[in-house]
Amino acid sequence: MRNSIFVVSGLSILLILAGCDKSSSKGAIKIMDVTKAQSISISVSRPSVSGLTIHCRGEIDGKATLSASNWEPETLSGKVDRKVYHDWFTNTCTLKYNPSNVTTGYLEIEYEFH
Repeated sequence: MRNSIFVVSGLSILLILAGCDKSSSKGAIKIMDVTKAQSISISVSRPSVSGLTIHCRGEIDGKATLSASNWEPETLSGKVDRKVYHDWFTNTCTLKYNPSNVTTGYLEIEYEFH
């Protein structure tokens, strides 16, 4: 009987942990005005981070760059569907969006801290 209680308790804990949502590691941001340069701060609540994936989608009629503090800028133009991974060891990041000759369009940036 006692062993059964431990087994059931252990299985319950495993099921709870397996069902934990990692949504706090992910997010999405829409760039509302693609014609203006912007700094976009993203973060995650957990202290331990080893990487960051950025997925930028949309369309702009000019060129723009997307970068962070120690990354080479990613050039965006036309239809955009760019996904990049970088080693990243802090739980915050400031992305810099810098358009050049962009007059219209839309962009969404999805991110995930690993």
